[in-house]
Amino acid sequence: MNRKNIFRRLACVSLLLAASAGAGAQHPVSIVPKPLHLEQTEEQFVLKSGMTIACEEGLKEQAEYLSQMLRQATGWEIKVRPDSRKGNIVLVLDTVANKHSEGYSLSVDKKSIRISGADEAGV
Repeated sequence: MNRKNIFRRLACVSLLLAASAGAGAQHPVSIVPKPLHLEQTEEQFVLKSGMTIACEEGLKEQAEYLSQMLRQATGWEIKVRPDSRKGNIVLVLDTVANKHSEGYSLSVDKKSIRISGADEAGV
């Protein structure tokens, strides 16, 4: 397994752990790569069968990869919806909020997970 795949797997596991952390307590969050800023809230997103991943057309490869990793971890088929912002997990490019190459934002609430990046590498 090459370094790129190891990094992607670690990032997916980190996303799953961050999204499914228990409510009511502030737990240390382990995310790779480490964000410059982290603000934890009481809200949590619960992974469930029938979820969808929405993405911009340029992020379809990343969405398919995330779908595959979630399927391996849960056994559920997670559908990818290109050109849609309506999904349980949403992947978007945002060069305004993410000014640095490979920079990203991760937002989790009880309804969805939103991952935005300055470029494909950030997502």
